[in-house]
Amino acid sequence: MKAPADDVRVLIVEDDPMVAEVNRQMLVRLSGFRLAGTAGDARTAERFLAAASVDLVLLDLYLPGDGGLTLFEAIRRRGGSTDVIVISAANETEAVRRALALGAIDYLIKPFTFARFAAALRRYRALRRLKEVETVDQATLDRLRFAPWAAEAELGAAVDPTVEPDLPKGLNAETLRRVRTYLAGASGSVTAEDVADGIGASRVTARRYLDYLVERGEVELDFRYGAVGRPRHRYRLRWP
Repeated sequence: MKAPADDVRVLIVEDDPMVAEVNRQMLVRLSGFRLAGTAGDARTAERFLAAASVDLVLLDLYLPGDGGLTLFEAIRRRGGSTDVIVISAANETEAVRRALALGAIDYLIKPFTFARFAAALRRYRALRRLKEVETVDQATLDRLRFAPWAAEAELGAAVDPTVEPDLPKGLNAETLRRVRTYLAGASGSVTAEDVADGIGASRVTARRYLDYLVERGEVELDFRYGAVGRPRHRYRLRWP
């Protein structure tokens, strides 16, 4: 099947083949992204970037030969619109500071969870949508920083109503956007009843969308027991 033209094209730069494969497996679980290629060192990555169109580089800093930061600097000198998310065991403050100063979209320190990986890439996808709108308000920018799924849905609705092309049967993008927006504005965990009241839907409908977001790793599910001992499901956004 041919990948959609607007998929984010990703280059994985990682010298450990096993780690590169793990990153690839996590990447393919996310809709809207496709693997452009892999490189095990900085020079191979530079040649790839010179020959192919890449939107995003997932960059390890511990590379043989020229290190990851040297490659990052080369990417910046080339200009263009290629962005970088650092994925590395490098936890030295100076390395983190330099990467952020070079404009890293995010910095993931190994080991990390799939939820954290997904949050970084979804935030990046939301940031890309800023290029497609002329103005944005403060509330959306704040959600972009702290709840990227809600911000992405809002920005996407202004550009393309089909933000979620792979929704399960019976779910629709507009209701999903409203659920995400409600969760982003909640001060703490909420019940399906709270969400249903907030978006003007039935509890069963709200529960279906919440369960979908839990399955995607965007929302955390918590069980709390009431006075009669029956558990209540409570939901909250999973913060990066």
